[in-house]
Amino acid sequence: MNRRINSLLSRLVQSEGQAPSADAPLGGEGSQVGQFKNPRGVAVDAAGHLYVADEGNHRIQKFNPAGECIAQWGGFGIAFGEFKFPQGLAVDAAGHVYVADSRNHRVQKFTSDGKFITLWGSVGDGDEQFNQPCDVAVDPEGHVYVVEALNHRVQKFDPEGRFLAKWGEFGAEAGQFKFPQGVAVNAKGRVYVADEGNHRIQKFSAEGECIARAQLAALSTGSARPDQDHRRDEQESRGDPRPPADP
Repeated sequence: MNRRINSLLSRLVQSEGQAPSADAPLGGEGSQVGQFKNPRGVAVDAAGHLYVADEGNHRIQKFNPAGECIAQWGGFGIAFGEFKFPQGLAVDAAGHVYVADSRNHRVQKFTSDGKFITLWGSVGDGDEQFNQPCDVAVDPEGHVYVVEALNHRVQKFDPEGRFLAKWGEFGAEAGQFKFPQGVAVNAKGRVYVADEGNHRIQKFSAEGECIARAQLAALSTGSARPDQDHRRDEQESRGDPRPPADP
């Protein structure tokens, strides 16, 4: 993970027209500023700042494009702004930072400099409850998606943590999960979930409709038609509600 972070920072620095320093690579095991213990998640904001969920140190560290740590916050605990093994994180268009606080079974929201804004969640399997949330993503409209490893589902919230939707359960069918671990959203609002126990990636609409059934079936049958989902996107962009026809 440290090598991946170093590589990312090198690209960020080079994009700014600066030479990365070979004498001061980012990371190394430890608890000092700029060191990590099992870093689990990374996110980059619009200004090129890198945020790292430093799981074993129960904190978030923020770096500028030159690789300098310019902020950190957290600490082990249950109070506002504290963490128990933070994992995934995401940054929205306004620079707010969302953290999947996995063993506190909640999501916390911060300013870009680490000032606590709000949180939501508690342990359980009801709406707005979590069982080890492990990743979080934000779509272009600011909706927040949280993937839960042990509830085998995705929950969707507004930017203030109000529950909007959920989907998924334990299983191997389309739309079901086994210990999902990661989530990402593209510019069209498509939601991608790393379905770890089923060894696959699933793709959903923003409302939770599985829209990649053909591709998922191909993993076992080899009979997918990947152009079908592409045609679906094209039809939706034209405002055509009809399902894509078979070729």
